[in-house]
Amino acid sequence: MTVKTQEKVRSAVARVGEELSEKAWTVGRDPKAVRKKRIYWGLLQAGFGALATLGARRIGVKLWGILTGEGAPPRR
Repeated sequence: MTVKTQEKVRSAVARVGEELSEKAWTVGRDPKAVRKKRIYWGLLQAGFGALATLGARRIGVKLWGILTGEGAPPRR
């Protein structure tokens, strides 16, 4: 019986600790600033994704020419 009680107490204390850490993280933070950071982060990721796509296409075209001796298939 005491083991179950100890487990319940430990889980309750852990939950309270998690809630406190979440509250401590949000205290003093401006929601508009957090939203702005998320937008900038998304734009940064999109930019790197676009650059990676363009670079992969260029490398693919060059490798295709080297491996097959032909030009790459045309884009539609």
